[in-house]
Amino acid sequence: ELPSEFQFFGTTYSHLCVSTNGFVAFGESLNMSCSAKPQDHTTPSTSNPNNLIAAWWTDLNCTDRCSMYAGIDPETGAFVVTWDTVSYAEDISADNVTVQCQLWDDGRIGIVAAEFPSPLEGGRVPVIGIEDSAGAAGIHVRGILGSVTPPVPIEFVPWISYRPGWRSV
Repeated sequence: ELPSEFQFFGTTYSHLCVSTNGFVAFGESLNMSCSAKPQDHTTPSTSNPNNLIAAWWTDLNCTDRCSMYAGIDPETGAFVVTWDTVSYAEDISADNVTVQCQLWDDGRIGIVAAEFPSPLEGGRVPVIGIEDSAGAAGIHVRGILGSVTPPVPIEFVPWISYRPGWRSV
């Protein structure tokens, strides 16, 4: 359960599921889809799961040396989900991944990849993006990870509609 309601693609949610595979999905009945592996999934896609934020969605393995935690940051007020020192499922000895998903009261979504192999080993490119409940609308972030070093911040900001009194420019 979220500590406060969160607007996502125009719908208000109070529950989310944190997947060990690097994504969060909104809603209450998500048990089956919350462990899904991406298997050539991009965002948006009508394939399940939907209604998600993919912070670093790939086949991950949380062994005894990693941790996953969630809570409100007292300084910023953001609800933060962290995957800390997780490894790829097919090679737990490979370099680790540390990533956060941040949900802000004003609807902003932050993804911060603090630690990841660079260049990405063995062609393992995670799904990073957002997707609505039908899988019809969303954004897939591509191509930035091979040329940068951590930390990498990504922010999704909600649309602000026209307000009376704004001037034409």
